[in-house]
Amino acid sequence: MMIALYVDDSIVSVHKNDVQEWQSDKQTISRTYPIKDLGECNWILNIKVIRDRQNRTITLSQQAYVERISAEHGLDATRSVSTPAEDIDLWLPIAPANSVELTGKHKTKYQSIVGELLYAANITRPDISFITGRLCQYMSKPYEHQLQAARRVMRYLSQTALFCMKFGGNLIAPGDSGLVSFSDSDYGECKETRRSTSGCLVLYNGDIVHWSSRRQKLVTTSSTEAEYIALGEAVKEIQWCRNWLSEVLGEEKIGTMIIHEDNQATIQLAQFSDKVSQRTKHIDIRYHFLREVIADGQVKLAWIQSKDQLADILTKPLQGGPFKYIRDKIIKTD
Repeated sequence: MMIALYVDDSIVSVHKNDVQEWQSDKQTISRTYPIKDLGECNWILNIKVIRDRQNRTITLSQQAYVERISAEHGLDATRSVSTPAEDIDLWLPIAPANSVELTGKHKTKYQSIVGELLYAANITRPDISFITGRLCQYMSKPYEHQLQAARRVMRYLSQTALFCMKFGGNLIAPGDSGLVSFSDSDYGECKETRRSTSGCLVLYNGDIVHWSSRRQKLVTTSSTEAEYIALGEAVKEIQWCRNWLSEVLGEEKIGTMIIHEDNQATIQLAQFSDKVSQRTKHIDIRYHFLREVIADGQVKLAWIQSKDQLADILTKPLQGGPFKYIRDKIIKTD
């Protein structure tokens, strides 16, 4: 039996053979805490849960949440956008007229929009994760051009409200752990700090179960170093997923986990510890742990073409075709 608890909301997962035992446990809990059983889960934390038992799938949708917050902010639905972000520098405004610091209700408006975007980005919408993370960096001192960027993300979210996360229904070959990750970095993407952005995606049985878009904690001196640091973070994430699957679901025989990387120099640096050049020997030792993980056979690096690097959507504001290609691979429209 598993209980997923968030403050006072919970979901209980019980095998059909353990229903009677769960009923007894529930009565024990109710003698200490007041609880209400709402039956099969249809809604949880503004997320609609759709279970298709015949096709063995579960879908998570935030359509109602997106429509509500869009209506609250009164966005102009006629202004269509195909991507959540323009390829611009959020640090500096395009026009001097937009370099106005927000105060009072306008600052609160910005913070409200970004906070609501962040909830969607963390739950069902990895396609807005990168730009939302960037907008979060200006919460304490936002400017007009950043508010316009936030409104664009909200407008895109409103136009794609039907997009959702679907789990299940995938066929995995025997002996395949089904645990795969994509790691990427955009070198020096942040013009303000000159730090790179790491992107990580983890799939289990073909479904996305984790994603992150984070600015790195130090300035790197090459794209190889930036990719190497991002790869180290991806290894940590996929190891956590492996431990969770083993501990909670009892899946102890998880084979070698695959991480897709599109930088050949990074793959060589991770696999051959004796090939250290002048440009990489300064890398902090804490990032070299992934070499042991690879040597132990826990993780295998696989080169992938940049156009198929799914984590690319988490490192930079992609435009047009490349954005749609990756987005449609990681989230569903029904």
